[in-house]
Amino acid sequence: MDTKSSVQNLWGYTHEISGGTMKSKKIGMQALKIAIGSSLAIYIANLFGLKYSLAAGSVALLTMVTTKWKTVKLSVATFIISVLMALIIFSAVESEWMAYGIYVFFVVIIAEMLGWGATISVNALIGMHFLEVRDFEFDFIANEFMLVLIGITMA
Repeated sequence: MDTKSSVQNLWGYTHEISGGTMKSKKIGMQALKIAIGSSLAIYIANLFGLKYSLAAGSVALLTMVTTKWKTVKLSVATFIISVLMALIIFSAVESEWMAYGIYVFFVVIIAEMLGWGATISVNALIGMHFLEVRDFEFDFIANEFMLVLIGITMA
């Protein structure tokens, strides 16, 4: 028997909840894929000795939840744009909160204008790392690229 009820979340949105084993199995499988993919991404990043290896897990999670294969390919393409924007903005603006706000503003505008909106969260996450260390040497850029690559591969 399929029962239905409603629940309100913290933000005031009401969601309909349907009882049923098929929906429960789908949710369970999605949760399992996200958990395993995120965990493996962190494990692989650790194997490579990457800094911020937890970010690989976040990239995998964000990619699995919000994206299709097309967006996975776009994440790699937008990585280059994001690094260049981070270099320019973070070199010019000393205040962390202002620099990050300006960076995210342009990430969102460019991504949406190009139809790449699903890449925003991944590029915002990587931007945080560049802002924190303000390191634009090849080794750090390669580290961040590998985190994105591992995360989207596991997704």
